[in-house]
Amino acid sequence: MVLAGGAVWHAIAWAFAESRHVDKVFVSPPGHQITKQNKKISSVGPLAGTHIAKTCIENKITMIISNQIYKPEIMKNIGKCRILYFGPIDSTNMFEDPSMIKEFILKYNIPTSKAVIFKKGQPVNFD
Repeated sequence: MVLAGGAVWHAIAWAFAESRHVDKVFVSPPGHQITKQNKKISSVGPLAGTHIAKTCIENKITMIISNQIYKPEIMKNIGKCRILYFGPIDSTNMFEDPSMIKEFILKYNIPTSKAVIFKKGQPVNFD
C-alpha cells in the first residue's frame, strides 16, 4: 500500500504494480487516473489512524510505503499486524527527490500531471 498522493507516489505505486512479484497495489488517497491505467492498482481511503492497520488486514496487505509521519500508537498497530513499513519515523528522515522521480515518470511515460525538469544553466523549454 502506498499512503501518499501526487505524482511521485503514483510513480512508486506504478513501479510496484509492474513487478511480477506484486499481485496488487493499493493507493490512498485515491488516485483515479493511475487506477484507470493499471489494473493491479486500486484506490482505498483516504485512510487515517486505526483504519490503516484494519485495511491492511482486510486486504492482506503486507507492506506500507508512506511519506507521512504517524502517531506512535498507529505505528504500534502497524507493527503488531506484522506489516512492513517504509517511511519516515520522525521529521528528520523524510525522503523524496522530486527531480529523480520526475525523470522516472517521463522516461516510462507514467500518466500524471505534465512534468518538466530544469537543470542549472540550461535554457528553459516548456515544449
